[in-house]
Amino acid sequence: MTLTLGLEEEFFVLYQGRPHMIGLTHLARLLRKDPAYYFTHSASNFSRGEGAKQGLMSALEVSTPVCTSIQDLLHTLKQLRSQVSMVIPQGLIAPTGMFQRDDINNTAGLHIHLGVEAREQERIYQNVAYFLPVLALATSSSPFKGTEVFGQSYRMHASYALGGLTDDPYKRFQDLIITRRLGTIEVRVLDPVWDLQRLEAVLDALVQVAQLKEKLPYQQADYNQLRSQWTQKGLTPQMLQRARELQDATGFELQWVERTVSDDLVELTAQKDYQHALRHLDSGYRTGTWEASRTPDVPPPHHHSLEGWLTYYLPRFPYIAYKGIKENLKTRKES
Repeated sequence: MTLTLGLEEEFFVLYQGRPHMIGLTHLARLLRKDPAYYFTHSASNFSRGEGAKQGLMSALEVSTPVCTSIQDLLHTLKQLRSQVSMVIPQGLIAPTGMFQRDDINNTAGLHIHLGVEAREQERIYQNVAYFLPVLALATSSSPFKGTEVFGQSYRMHASYALGGLTDDPYKRFQDLIITRRLGTIEVRVLDPVWDLQRLEAVLDALVQVAQLKEKLPYQQADYNQLRSQWTQKGLTPQMLQRARELQDATGFELQWVERTVSDDLVELTAQKDYQHALRHLDSGYRTGTWEASRTPDVPPPHHHSLEGWLTYYLPRFPYIAYKGIKENLKTRKES
C-alpha cells in the first residue's frame, strides 16, 4: 500500500507567559530564509472571541512537505525546528496545546496527514479512529485549565477546533477528518510533542495501524465515550485495555501513556512555577534536552511587530483566503 506523511506543528512563543504580536515578525524572518518553502509551509494564528481582548497573537505553525517515510519526516522536522529556533532568539518556544489561560479559542496542535488510496480511505480512517484515544493520550501536553490542573489535556477536551467523531468524516472541527483541500486523512486531535522519540513512537504506531488489512471494530459511540476519559483521567482501565491492544498490534510501548508530558508539566509547576515548566519546553524544542532554558523572554515593544504585518501577513493574505475557502467549502460525499 502506498502511504505518504505530512505534519503541521503549531507552537506558542511566549514572553513572560503570553504570546506577542512579534510572532508575525518571527515568521517574516523565517520566510526570508526560504521564500519558496515558507510561503506555503508556515502560518500564523490569531485569538478569537473574548480571548482576543487579552492579545491578538496565538500559535505559530510550520509544516513539512509530503514525505514517504517516518525517518524523512522526522529529519525534516528537526531542520524546521533548527531554523525556527534561529529566527526566535528571544521568547520561550512552547510546544503545548494550551498555556495557562482558560481560552478554548487559543490553542496549538500537532496535525498528521496520511495520504492513502481512495479505495482504502474508509477502512484506514476507522482503524485509526479505533486506536486514536491511545495515540492522543501519548501526546498530552495541555494539563491546565487556566492556572488549575484539569487533567491530561484541556485542549483536547474543550478546543473550538476539535470535537468527538461524527458520521461525517469531512466535518472540519473534529478529532479526525478527511480533508477537503488535500484529500488526506488528518489526525487533528494530537497535542504538540517536544520529544522526537515520543513522536516517533506515535508515528510508527499510526503508520502500522494504517497498514492493517483487517477492519477493526471501530464504533463512533465507543470513541466518544473514551474521549471523555483520556482527556481528563488519562489511563483508565478501558484506556489501558485499548493501549494493550495497540501494543499487541504494533509494538507500541505502554510507557508513552503511563507518563505523559502533561504529568511532567504539572510536576515542574508544583516544584517551582509555570515559568519553570515553560523553560523545559523551550529547551526541549530548541535542543532536544529536557532542562530549564535560559532564553530571554522580556516582551519587545509592540511596534516591532510592524515588520511582520508588512512582510509576512499582508503578502500571504490571498493564499490564506484561498486555503480557508477550500478547507471549509461544502463537498458532497461520493457514494
